[in-house]
Amino acid sequence: MRNFITLCTMLAAHGLSAQVTLNYWMQAPTGTTVSIHLLTDMGSAVVPSDGINQIWDLSSVTLADLGDMTIQVAAGTPYAANYPNANWAYVQDLTGIGMEYIYFNINTTVLELVADDVPGGPNPYTDPKHILEFPLQYGNSFSDTYTDNDGTFTVTWTYAGHGTAITPLGTFANVVKMVSDEGDMVLWNTDPLYTLVVADGTSTVVFGPGTNGVNERKAPSLALAPNPCTDHLLIPGVEAADAWSVLDVRGRALRSGQGVFGNLQLDVRELTPGSYVVQLLGPNGRRTGRFIKE
Repeated sequence: MRNFITLCTMLAAHGLSAQVTLNYWMQAPTGTTVSIHLLTDMGSAVVPSDGINQIWDLSSVTLADLGDMTIQVAAGTPYAANYPNANWAYVQDLTGIGMEYIYFNINTTVLELVADDVPGGPNPYTDPKHILEFPLQYGNSFSDTYTDNDGTFTVTWTYAGHGTAITPLGTFANVVKMVSDEGDMVLWNTDPLYTLVVADGTSTVVFGPGTNGVNERKAPSLALAPNPCTDHLLIPGVEAADAWSVLDVRGRALRSGQGVFGNLQLDVRELTPGSYVVQLLGPNGRRTGRFIKE
């Protein structure tokens, strides 16, 4: 019995000190929507501390709503063709400003910034800026040299903290704190992976669950036919300004193109049998439909 109690105590202690290892597959799935807020007053809150098993209480801060952000694959967004190396996009609908796009490349080893402030003041990175490298454990650091409109710089990021963040938007466990030698701090939600707090020394932006929670925004569905299909798929109601894409179950764009007015017929014979999503993105918003290839 004594040995059993000792073992349980050791396991409990190990659980308290366990930190999340950041991996690429944690990336929030396509359609994840979060709200965006500007921190206007710190209240009694303090800057999040370094270390493990921290409690970062930011519940007293004052936030101003800025809009919302949807995470999706780059293909199908209006400016994807300008950034062919990007496969992921943060689509921001900013109050009083409109749509802005941030383009990333994510793979098994890195999350890197390809362009931001698109289209208002496009800032392309001719040498992309590494935001995260994978896998990344507590205490690890990485250095990266990047080039954008302002020149060439080298930055070092460190996984400096792990804990629970309490904000006016909710309580988030297993949060990772990253700090850079440029003076930036990012708190990352890890399930799924998206920015929770971003502080760059001049402003702090806080993210939280969208209007319907952190999940897929309910977009009008498409009546695809035939469904299931074997050779061809008919997509009705496509407009010339619509960008279309076919996504697999992991949100990866397999095919994409520009719409034509009326019905669009896709040849699906080369697709592996399974479940897929068709996405239309245009002036009327985003519409999706799921189909089965037999």
